[in-house]
Amino acid sequence: MRRRRLTGEVLKVFDEPVWEPLLEVVGDELVDGWMWMFTVELEDGTPLQAYKHRDTRCYLHLDPDGNAYDYSHEPGPGGSYGQSWYTEIPVLYAFAGAMWAWPALSAGADDLERVEERLAELLEQRAAA
Repeated sequence: MRRRRLTGEVLKVFDEPVWEPLLEVVGDELVDGWMWMFTVELEDGTPLQAYKHRDTRCYLHLDPDGNAYDYSHEPGPGGSYGQSWYTEIPVLYAFAGAMWAWPALSAGADDLERVEERLAELLEQRAAA
């Protein structure tokens, strides 16, 4: 997986959320649990949409093609953020990582079944790729 640095002007806030990448990953039945937060732009101009799960408070960072990214940063002086970057990771891992705590928080049996089904679908897609 490759690392991609952010541009200098990273945070792009728009009036309208971009839901398509999230819908591709989580599906219609689970999208209601997510909030669109912002868009960041990578050095190469690729926009990443940031989505936050309402209960787990975990993020999914997705590009327009549905690829997932993990956010990392180095500490800067005085506790500030230093350099930041996104590393592309498998969508399966990103989704599983964002949802792992949900059973302990507020998920009902139906919700958990939908998450398990979606994880199985993502696993099948990964195996077929």
